[in-house]
Amino acid sequence: MGERTAVRFLSEPASGEAEACIYIHWGGPPSEMAVVFHDFFERIEKDCSGMNYRYNDAPSLAARFVAFMAMYAYDKDDGEEVLSLEINGLSVVRDDPRCYAASGFWMYTVQCTSKAVRRQTRPSVLYHDVLAVPDESDKSKQSVVWERFIPLDEAAKNYARETEEPNE
Repeated sequence: MGERTAVRFLSEPASGEAEACIYIHWGGPPSEMAVVFHDFFERIEKDCSGMNYRYNDAPSLAARFVAFMAMYAYDKDDGEEVLSLEINGLSVVRDDPRCYAASGFWMYTVQCTSKAVRRQTRPSVLYHDVLAVPDESDKSKQSVVWERFIPLDEAAKNYARETEEPNE
């Protein structure tokens, strides 16, 4: 608990504006979210026919992500799938990457495929690696400088390497 995470869903990556943004109170670092997104896409491909993946529709994909995360929160403990509306820490929120970065959120962007691309193409998932955040003591400096957007699989490997215990 407490691994605050924001997941932004974009249809047009060039615009940078999310069509939907999901807050997860119990999300986490790239190594954990890589598993979540893998399981999410696998579940879509298991449950939906090929033309109904809707990987090119950011709002629909975000709605499916909320439903999936509601199930995922309960499914991890005993392997039995339970869908309950008694879930906390999962919300649709306003897209405000500056606020999330300043608050220490783990941040991810799901870049949905273009409408012209086949619906079966999985969207790219990027981890936001933040270089600097606004200075809370100086409200006039509210810009966030992004160091880079890293493909989630690469970020997960980097995070695992950085956090592993050195051998003694």
